[in-house]
Order: sequence, then C-alpha cells, then structure tokens
Amino acid sequence: MSQGAALRFLALGTVMPFASAACSVRAEHSTVPAETPDAAAVSVVPASSVAPAVVASARAVSPPGAMILLKGGRFKMGSDGVGYGTEDEGPSRFLTLPSFRMDVTEVTVSAYRACVQAGDCETPAMNKSSNPTSCNWNFDHTDDDPVECVTWHQAVAYCKWSGKELPTEDLWEYASRGKDGRDFPWGRSVRGHDWGAPDDLNERVNGRCRGQRRAAGLENHTCPVGGAPKGDTPEGIHDLGGGVGEWTASPFCKYDKPGCGSPLRSVRGGPSHLAEELRGVHRFGFVPEMAFQDVGFRCAQRLEDAKSP
Repeated sequence: MSQGAALRFLALGTVMPFASAACSVRAEHSTVPAETPDAAAVSVVPASSVAPAVVASARAVSPPGAMILLKGGRFKMGSDGVGYGTEDEGPSRFLTLPSFRMDVTEVTVSAYRACVQAGDCETPAMNKSSNPTSCNWNFDHTDDDPVECVTWHQAVAYCKWSGKELPTEDLWEYASRGKDGRDFPWGRSVRGHDWGAPDDLNERVNGRCRGQRRAAGLENHTCPVGGAPKGDTPEGIHDLGGGVGEWTASPFCKYDKPGCGSPLRSVRGGPSHLAEELRGVHRFGFVPEMAFQDVGFRCAQRLEDAKSP
C-alpha cells in the first residue's frame, strides 16, 4: 500500500478492516558491524518476568509468551521492486544486526487482557466504535487468538509492560526472512507459480481452524496462534505470514529516506490470502492512532535490555 493510500484511512473512522482482505519507543534499531554467525536461532527462552501480577478473572489471562533468541548477522533488507504494489519495499540495503529475541507468537487476547487487568493497557479500540461485535476481544472462544483492533500506541504500551519493545522493521524482516533472504517465512518461492506461492498456501497461512470454527457455528475471523505449523519459520516462529498484521516501531518511510517525517507506522505480515502480501519484504503504512480489524502485534527484546536469563 502506498503512503497516500494509507493516509486515506484518516477519513474513514476509528476502526477499519485490515487493508489486504502511550509510551515511547526507539524508532530505529541501531546496526553494528559484526561477523555473521553460523546459526539463525539458538534457543527458546521464557518471556520477561517483570510483568505485574494479573487479577483473577472469569475470562482467561496469561503472562507474556515465550521468545526465540535469534543470532544476529548480515542480511539484505527489502527489495528493488518486482511489480505493482512493491514500490514501498525498497530500495534494498544490507544491514548487520546484533542478536535479539522475538516473540514466538503474536500477543494473544488473554495475554493482552492480563495487561488490561493490571491497569497498564487500554481495552482494544474496537470497544469504542459503533460495532464492537466485530473485534475478537468480545468473543468467548478467542483467548488464544492474536489480539486485534489495537492502536500502535496500545501495542507499544503492552510491550513496555511486558519488559520488551515493539520490533523495528529490520528486526521483523530478519525474523521472517533469516540471513538467507527466504521469500516467505517458511522458505523460498516456488518457481513457475504466481508470486512463488506454494500449492498449500492456505494451510500455511490459516491451518484448519477456519473451517472447523465455521462448522461449529463460530464466525469470528481469527484463529489460535500457532495453528498453522506449516507456515512457521525454520527457527520456529509462528504466523509471520498469516495470523494478523503486526505493528512495528518504524515510521513508514522509504529505506533511503528514514527521516521522511511520515505520520504512519509500518505494519508487516497479515491475514491476506494474496501471496505478494505474505512475502517477508511486504509492508503497509497505517495511522498509529487508529485500530484495525486483523491488525495486532508481537514484541521483541534486545539482549542488553533483557530482564530474564
């Protein structure tokens, strides 16, 4: 989506469907010169233990989820345009990142509820609209689904509460593509297929939950995190393609103009069935004060900021 197209959301209301179907955060991750490690991921570690205790509730609450430690290295970020809709994916550049941790899953409804009950997060913005029933926050069976309908500011607040931070775009893309620059989170594109989409694209993105929920009369549009294991990254991160779109900390600027002053924030990944929008380089620019159906987030943690072993 172009920057101009994203700005049109300003005139359309507080909560919008995802376009494809109150604390500070550092805007850009610093890069450092380093030797490229041999492995991309080394372990799964528990989430930070600094989050406040949660209040008991009839609805499920859970602490921040587990994280994967990704070894840093040099990688090529972005693309130089391969067709319509790719204008905002470049210009490509090489970056070297230090090691960092990334959430294994998107933040779930029950995990976000823990922050709300602790008094450090607001309820998702969908509750303030005239159609609250569309947001999965209001369903009884979505505790393990990725929370959606949160603004960028609400996502930042949750990550701060959990002892983490919203990932910048370079961290997110490195987690999705790895040092080898794979096209999709799960691997390379398939030669001869439109945008390289595999024949089992739907299973890699949605798993089997949507059909099962429809059969049970449950009509909400999200699915439990980690429900499409064929779409996992080789390092074991779930739903970087599929799930919901994910806010990042970065402003929506061309990579060669990082100080462009854009009011938008970049969104990565998402629930799209379109292969071009599931590629690790694809990005959108959304208004940070607005909430969108099918847009949530996950958190990251730089090792120097880690509060857990």
